[in-house]
Amino acid sequence: LESALKLVPDAKSVYGVSVVHPLDKKNEAQARLDLQKWQGRLGFRYLSDMSLEEMLAAISGAPRETIILYLAVSADNTGKTFNPRDVAERLSRVSNGPVFGLYESILGYGIAGGSLVSYDGIGTQAGQLALSFLKIGSVPSKIPAILDVPGVLEFDWRQLKRWNLSVDAVPPGSIIINREYTLWERNRTEMIVAFFVLVVQALLIVSLVERRAQRQRAERQLAQ
Repeated sequence: LESALKLVPDAKSVYGVSVVHPLDKKNEAQARLDLQKWQGRLGFRYLSDMSLEEMLAAISGAPRETIILYLAVSADNTGKTFNPRDVAERLSRVSNGPVFGLYESILGYGIAGGSLVSYDGIGTQAGQLALSFLKIGSVPSKIPAILDVPGVLEFDWRQLKRWNLSVDAVPPGSIIINREYTLWERNRTEMIVAFFVLVVQALLIVSLVERRAQRQRAERQLAQ
């Protein structure tokens, strides 16, 4: 939410999207706890214990100054199960404001981005921990209870453009995927070099023309 507010500073409310799966409910409980410090500034509504259709209807009716915080949906209260990526895409299609998420695996499927859980990062750190056990042996007292893997700030350029969010407001050090570069951004170095080559050529041509004119004047004077 902190990174989302840098991109949507005028936001007045936050819709948290989560449903009945135990992991989703755990995420929602953690979100309610972590987001308390913004209670005085923003209005919060948690869309839980709903069917997916009810959730989509609530999102489509949200005010434009709303941030959608997608905690992940893998099942709804009707018992139907879903691919969280598919839900993210459907939320993005009906939403009146940008959708931010928690998982790197959903980036590129409708969310603008956020501080995302990276499964690559978790796997890398778990692998490094396993390798250290193989080298020096595992000491129960030194085995961490939790792998402390920080979130990765990542954003989807297409969603930033869709919602007219400033790329300059993206937190420093963020990764931006799907970025489309202008001709100038893609070929800046080549264009600068070409410009200087043209300038040098123009100066040489002017110099040659001036020398020719001087020679012609000298020849006329000699002839006279």
